[in-house]
Amino acid sequence: MAAVKKENTFTLKTENKNRNTATAVVVLAVAAVLLAIDQMLKYFVLRDLRPVGTVTVIPGLLELTYVENTGAAFGVAIGREQRKSCPVDF
Repeated sequence: MAAVKKENTFTLKTENKNRNTATAVVVLAVAAVLLAIDQMLKYFVLRDLRPVGTVTVIPGLLELTYVENTGAAFGVAIGREQRKSCPVDF
């Protein structure tokens, strides 16, 4: 009877490990898809919205306007000299 209990415990540990691995794979896949969508939107904004400045999507309700934030997060470092230490655009 003790051998059966150990076998079931091993099976449960293996199932939990497989479930954790599957969850991690799904989370990473979703993150990769969201990152790809984000980068595509940035590309299209730079290509299509930057030259015109503002595009009206729904008149009187929704307009998209291209604006650049040259400072740090939330405009903290506006007007300071820009130093880029990382070549990747986030």
